[in-house]
Amino acid sequence: MDKRYQFNVKLTLRAPILSQASASVTLGLDTAMHRDDQQNLVLPGSLIRGNLRESWEKFADIDGAGIDKQFIAEWLGPKKDKAEKKAEEIAEANSEANSEASSEIESKIEPDTNPDVKPDARPEDYEPSRSKLDFPHWWLTENQGEAGLVHRIHIDEASGTVIPGALQVIESPWPSGEDVIFTGVIGAPLCNNDEEAERVKGWLSRGFKALSAIGALKGIGFGRVIDAKVDCADSGYSELNELPQLQWPKVKKENGETENKCVGLRLSLDRPFCIGKPAIGENNRFDSETHIPGAALIGAINQRLKSNPGRWKALHQERNNLYIRHAFPVQKGAKHRPLPILQSMAMVNREKPQLVDLTHWSEAELIDGEAPAFCADWKDKHWQQANEFCGQIEPTKRLDIRTAIEEGSAKESQLFAMETVQTKDHEWLTNIDLSQVNKASRVAVISDLREVLSQELWPLSKTKASASVAIDEKFDLHQPSDTALLKDGIAIISLITPALLLTSDLVCPATNGGKALAQAYARAWHELSDGSLALTQHFTHERLYGGRYWWGRFSRNASEQPWGEYYQPQILTEAGSVFVLSLNDDCEKQAIEKLHDWQHLGLPPRKTHPQNWQHNPWLNNNGYGEIAINLDLHWTLNPQAQGRG
Repeated sequence: MDKRYQFNVKLTLRAPILSQASASVTLGLDTAMHRDDQQNLVLPGSLIRGNLRESWEKFADIDGAGIDKQFIAEWLGPKKDKAEKKAEEIAEANSEANSEASSEIESKIEPDTNPDVKPDARPEDYEPSRSKLDFPHWWLTENQGEAGLVHRIHIDEASGTVIPGALQVIESPWPSGEDVIFTGVIGAPLCNNDEEAERVKGWLSRGFKALSAIGALKGIGFGRVIDAKVDCADSGYSELNELPQLQWPKVKKENGETENKCVGLRLSLDRPFCIGKPAIGENNRFDSETHIPGAALIGAINQRLKSNPGRWKALHQERNNLYIRHAFPVQKGAKHRPLPILQSMAMVNREKPQLVDLTHWSEAELIDGEAPAFCADWKDKHWQQANEFCGQIEPTKRLDIRTAIEEGSAKESQLFAMETVQTKDHEWLTNIDLSQVNKASRVAVISDLREVLSQELWPLSKTKASASVAIDEKFDLHQPSDTALLKDGIAIISLITPALLLTSDLVCPATNGGKALAQAYARAWHELSDGSLALTQHFTHERLYGGRYWWGRFSRNASEQPWGEYYQPQILTEAGSVFVLSLNDDCEKQAIEKLHDWQHLGLPPRKTHPQNWQHNPWLNNNGYGEIAINLDLHWTLNPQAQGRG
């Protein structure tokens, strides 16, 4: 049974203590202490974890110590994957002057269709390898100290005098010699295994007590570890009847009440998160999305199922029939999910900007004697107005600078930055649809979901955030839609999330390629609608997705080569893109059936794209291809309907 243990850790450090902040500091201060978003003095969880790994590795080098590298990789995650190590060996060989030695090593490597992929890597080398231990993002202390400074100088070895200008001013909140206690709770999902919990507790205690110091400037007496205490507590639910019962919304029918097939989920996260945006080339900065993809939520549910084999059988059997939307940020208590800024929206009137929608316009025209400005030309005031109309908010972000540590000091060329989204003041709203779940199993699946969602969803993002869940009625979008799927003989499709509509063999000129792009989209909609709908107008924004990780995990070396033999990035149509579809003759019934399915389940993958999540991460099950049909704003913001233009 699922049982999550908590290890309560108290680390006593002796001042001076320094974990260097990466943000800008006060004028006149060279080095400041790390702070969280509430300006509390903290130690980063990554710092504690890195020091623990270093301590355990030293124990592992001792024969008979009772700990090995496999134990460390299991509980703290692998330090470096095999593919990366092999890539470094090849790079080192290629840099040697002896070309024969280089060729000898290269000959052992099979030719690669993509030079960006790590040599000799297998798909399993790209599988996620998470640690079992969940460290808190910040380690806190009740002793917030007082304003204080420490000064350091640099002595010239030749003259024995101070080098001019070599004065470093360091923040020191606690006076030297004072003991400061930092606390953190380390989580561990264990299947009711008290014996293993005791073993982990023992090695946590030994690992922390073996540390001589933590933080910066350890070599001159900063951050000395005086004591470490570790207590173990059971934080999970060991019996089914101990789980709190979440209420599942019901829908009234003539023959009584029944469980709703589509409900909303309100998520509250315990820490900042980082859902990495697609990176361009080699990049040492991780930029984060502000939304949580449906795939991440499904992954967290599957993680719970995986850790509890034999439990929640109905949900396990039907898990691939769940459709979970992306979770979007909102102010706490909000009732609607935000609408993306639509590519068909424009601003008119320079003096007093007004938002209009040009979906119904087939040709470029002036409005009130001015050319409309689309979002590519908007200023801050325009974005503010459009965001308010669509219910868009932008949570605060923070950029943390970090580096790998080797033998107690910073490792060369291993600096990286991670952007995190702050979660304290916001919630994230999503919907989950069960309409494709076997009708005979639906009641059991709902019962299983109520139990699974009663505990926090974990892990989410690079920070291993946990999300507490509240079940609600389905969340509608911030702007309403017409109930008719066909209005005035057309269906206006707005993408709420990105969709893989185009094929990678698209040939579209960089200049004047609009016709080729329109033809590609026309083919896509003809295929998806089985010929019942035709594209007449589109306002779109495209983006390349792919890269080393996607190719290595989802395609490379797969026997069926689902994405083709050679690497090509995929072209996704971004959220906010708008398509106007007209009804073909004698196809109304078929078109309405298609539109109904798309509205509830999102756009399905095209026939030429892989149909399973093992090879295609952009499926509608994972929240991609969500659409809105015939939003009211396409008519209410139409300048022609207002007698303008």
